[in-house]
Amino acid sequence: MRQTEKKTNSAAGFTLVELLVVIAIIGVLVALLLPAVQAAREAARRTQCVNQIRQLGLAVLNFESARKVFPGSMNDGSFSYLAVTLPYYEGNAIFDQLDLTRRPSDADLPFEVEFLRCPSRSEPEPTVIFNGTSEEVIETQKRSHYYAVNGAKDEDVCPGTDPFTITACKGALAKVNRCFLPDARGGHAINGVMYPLSAVRNGQIVDGTSKTFLVGEVSWPFSQDVGVGPWYLGSGSWSGDYEDDAYREWAMSEAGDGFWVHNSAQIRWPILERSNESNVTDDKACHNDLSFGSEHPGGTHFALADGSGRFVSTEGELQVLYSYASRNDGLVGSLD
Repeated sequence: MRQTEKKTNSAAGFTLVELLVVIAIIGVLVALLLPAVQAAREAARRTQCVNQIRQLGLAVLNFESARKVFPGSMNDGSFSYLAVTLPYYEGNAIFDQLDLTRRPSDADLPFEVEFLRCPSRSEPEPTVIFNGTSEEVIETQKRSHYYAVNGAKDEDVCPGTDPFTITACKGALAKVNRCFLPDARGGHAINGVMYPLSAVRNGQIVDGTSKTFLVGEVSWPFSQDVGVGPWYLGSGSWSGDYEDDAYREWAMSEAGDGFWVHNSAQIRWPILERSNESNVTDDKACHNDLSFGSEHPGGTHFALADGSGRFVSTEGELQVLYSYASRNDGLVGSLD
């Protein structure tokens, strides 16, 4: 008797239900891993950002070591501290193209400097550009995110109370309306290490270099209607020859016209509280009173006068920030 063997060929595979289960599991894993990946990337960007601001702080200190004074947040010709310290953070090639006897213009300085921007905010931003003949606000990457700390300002009255004295308050009219005029400069603090036309020496940092800010991060989004000056600009004085010492002293005085500052700010509000606005009202910050801040969760970076860089929490007390912004207020406080 012949036995017939029947072979059954069955192809191995997934059923539709099994496939859907696998896809669902992969989706859950991706959802769980994505925040961790994003957090790791932000940690790397934050590390790079603090290293950059620390290097800028060291550049400022090297400038002081060579010149015996710290750079002003703007110099005689309206250049920013970032421009005059270029040789100290490997920017010699651009520095060699500056003409410091004339005010800056984008026609002469069309450069984007990646080092001056926090990697957590890489997209173009509204920037005030003067091309030699006209001014316009366009989207660029020429803005810097690292501002000189002019000092601390605890009230909007010119000249303020010692040690938080201010200057350039837009004349007598600003005394009546405080800094809340449509074109108000807001009054510049002069108790920090770097402010417009300053020439502070290391020995004048009597509060201690480890307790004094040099540079702070301002990388959070700005109003789309109000552009910010490019990295090389210290004040809103564009192109051409600049005035003599007597005029500049008057312009920075209580009675003078004031400077619309760029690439520097003062501690007036807590971190991340106030950005600049197109319509200045009495409950919004004046242009140079905008808060330091960033898109890093929980705070922002500062470089200190001892060469260190640190992350400062949004939970920091305002009086402590005042103390660190001023070089000689005598206040006692700690960011730790």
